[in-house]
Amino acid sequence: MMEFVKGLTPDEFDTFNRQCQYDHYQKSTNFGELKNIEGFKYCLVGVKKDHQLVATALLLYKHVVYLNKGFCYVPYGYNIDYHDEKLLSFFNDSLRKFIQKEYRAFFLRIDPNVSILQHDKDGKVTTDGYDHRYISDHLIKDGFMHLGYNYGYSGNWLSRYTYVLDLKPDLDVILKGIKNYNKHNKKNELRDIRVTKGTRSDLVHLYQAQLVLAKKEKFIPKSLSYFTAFYDNFEDMVTLYIAHANLEKAYQNLLDEKQELESQIVSLTNVQRKKQAQVQIDALDKELNEMVTNGYHLMKDTILGAKLIIQCGSKVFNVFMYTHKILPNFRVALALHKQAIIDSKLKNALSYDFEGVSGSLDPKDPYYGIYDFKKSFGGDFIEYPGEFDMIFDDKRYRSFRKIDRIYRRYRRRLFLLFKGW
Repeated sequence: MMEFVKGLTPDEFDTFNRQCQYDHYQKSTNFGELKNIEGFKYCLVGVKKDHQLVATALLLYKHVVYLNKGFCYVPYGYNIDYHDEKLLSFFNDSLRKFIQKEYRAFFLRIDPNVSILQHDKDGKVTTDGYDHRYISDHLIKDGFMHLGYNYGYSGNWLSRYTYVLDLKPDLDVILKGIKNYNKHNKKNELRDIRVTKGTRSDLVHLYQAQLVLAKKEKFIPKSLSYFTAFYDNFEDMVTLYIAHANLEKAYQNLLDEKQELESQIVSLTNVQRKKQAQVQIDALDKELNEMVTNGYHLMKDTILGAKLIIQCGSKVFNVFMYTHKILPNFRVALALHKQAIIDSKLKNALSYDFEGVSGSLDPKDPYYGIYDFKKSFGGDFIEYPGEFDMIFDDKRYRSFRKIDRIYRRYRRRLFLLFKGW
């Protein structure tokens, strides 16, 4: 016998979630507390079968003042066996009744993080892989409407695509699976790039690196208070990394490397090897000149970026990462990911989620660089089914969608105008 339950205890709720293959940090009580600060109410709901918990959902509610009603949202969907159609339908129906009675919301949105189609590592759909699109069909049968697909990240509340790295193999196998790992890692060592763990007070470095990128890419940055609230609500699950380099030392290392190559080239008799050495010398000379031009050769310990991850059970999520772009051979993002992967492996994590790619496989696409970089770590390309809305008040729903589109379209323009960016 199945029973819908509300008001689960945080311990009961989170303990069950840790055992579910679809768990995510945005399904946790911690995330509910974070959203509470942002004006959402949250409720821990689930389904029990024969008195055993078999499904959960973090149900968020947000009141929309101009409509005098609110909406409900279950980020990344349920923690449930999506293949159990009776259980899924029972949860859908029970949640609908609960929301209409308890909140009188005008719609419910879910965006399940169940992989819908199998792709190869390049992102192309495989011809003989799994196909879970029947889950979308089942949600539609139960009264949800699929919102379709937008280009890139536009208009989505959560990313539809991501890369997830399997951490079960030995660490040396994982690192060797990273494209050009040895070459780029040696470059980082030569440039004195180091990654250390940060504390709450170091969140300012994450914020400042984000601010630089926001000005360049013209997006609205998150506030330092947001990062602080995030850190505080996930304190037992979060790790903050800070990337440093003593640029004065890096300059000297590069200078020493150049001088050593110059002394070696004199004794080389092989024409091809001599040519290769000269190419290296010329590249180092160019980089040294660029460091002098930018004054890097006089800078000692310098913050080059920051990264925040969350470990939720056996899963690690790459939540925020921002780096300062100085010179091409400073592979700061690689250094941050590498250290996070090593530490995650030591903490017995089984997967490392890079948290979002656009899904565009076209090298000419402006988002291709993000996709190509995350792909280089050798993870699996994952596609989620998208967003689904169950509508209870069509008039308010249509008004909300229209106003929300206008708000999203103009808020960035107004912010950038106000900031003078």
